[in-house]
Amino acid sequence: MESSGQVFSVSVLRGRGGTQLIIPVQHPLYCQARSVPVRLGRMALRARVRAGEEGEGVRLELGSAVPWPRGLPATLRVRRTAAGAYHVGPVVAILSAVYRRRRYGPQDGLFRRMLAEGDEMGVLTYVISPGALRGGAVLGYRHDGRRWRPGYFPPPDVLYNRTQATPGTVAVERALRRRFGTRVFNSRIGSKWRQYRVLRRDPALRTHLPATRPLRGPSDLYVMLRRYGGVYVKPSRGGFGRGVWRIERRRPGYDVRRTDAVGRPHKVAVRSVAAAFAAIRRRRRAFIVQQRLHLIRWKGSIADVRVLMQKDAHGEWQMTGAGVRAGKGGTIVSNLSGGGRAVALSDLLREAFPGQTERIERLEEMVQEVAGRVARRLERAARPIGELGIDLAIDRDGRLWFLEANSRTGRSLFHHLDATGLGRLADRRPLEYAAYLAGFRP
Repeated sequence: MESSGQVFSVSVLRGRGGTQLIIPVQHPLYCQARSVPVRLGRMALRARVRAGEEGEGVRLELGSAVPWPRGLPATLRVRRTAAGAYHVGPVVAILSAVYRRRRYGPQDGLFRRMLAEGDEMGVLTYVISPGALRGGAVLGYRHDGRRWRPGYFPPPDVLYNRTQATPGTVAVERALRRRFGTRVFNSRIGSKWRQYRVLRRDPALRTHLPATRPLRGPSDLYVMLRRYGGVYVKPSRGGFGRGVWRIERRRPGYDVRRTDAVGRPHKVAVRSVAAAFAAIRRRRRAFIVQQRLHLIRWKGSIADVRVLMQKDAHGEWQMTGAGVRAGKGGTIVSNLSGGGRAVALSDLLREAFPGQTERIERLEEMVQEVAGRVARRLERAARPIGELGIDLAIDRDGRLWFLEANSRTGRSLFHHLDATGLGRLADRRPLEYAAYLAGFRP
């Protein structure tokens, strides 16, 4: 077999003699040489070839020093590289913080599902955290159905970043890149203010951007309130509907509401713009101030549209799905984590524009067009990204607005609306894109 890029399956296991690849007689990579060059993930080595069990073909002995957890047989893929090595993989690590109770906190279920999908796809997947590098091996975790178990794994072909930037996560990401040449995607896309500045350079997107400015002083609030009558103040970084303020002029004063660190709503008494600004800045964070939009609602509740854009197995952007998050009654945000509900986009549009079939169809098309354009535009200004949760909103006049994008988006909305397998597709696509980055193309 030449370096054609064709991909075949082989079995990997760890026995008494160390880590081994089992290659059947009929396999295109079956050989009778004494040794062959092998790359397991990003670990390059030379494998000794010996006869396998009866009818088995050959075994490639990788050696006892090659990291591979005991009790983890796996069927992976192998391809011949341009340099003539047998590349076995893809090996994918998911980078996450560690929590006190459930090991990976709100992402625990997602990671367990992704590991199961990886096993089915022939993608070795494990989860790592800061401090994972141990010499030439990586300390990772896999779930055995009862708990997360540690093990030593080969350095990954690809790192899928699912956590915030901290000194520890940045260090492990940088070390994998520099020491092993690991490809990384979804590192960061910048703050909400940076997203706004990037997107407003595109004339086709400019009309979908609400007026936005950084909150530096009381004058920023005053000017926006005088112009629009109401504003949202949001942390420039962060999500989950936490730390958001809504301020509206209510003569003779202001109606001020906010969400706390866990998304719970509170009413705030202030007498002036200066007092509102002082209350916000006590949180010691960077904020943006954005015009309040008069949006269509679901059963009287605030609602917005979450679009999941993901790269596929060919490295191309696809809209995996779009759904609506309707906030809990009386809240100022729509996040499901704050008690919101999942609603089909078509249901929201039919309620807002009853009998207007053409308008509804056009809005559904526009949601996909705008989300795709946002993904492509943000990708130009960021490190490689493989998925984006893009939040859009529709006002009472049927105008579509961009709110924000997040590269570490959740999937709970699509599992709630999972009538057509959207949830599972959302879980699989990052692994498909990782395989593409590793060189395992369809």
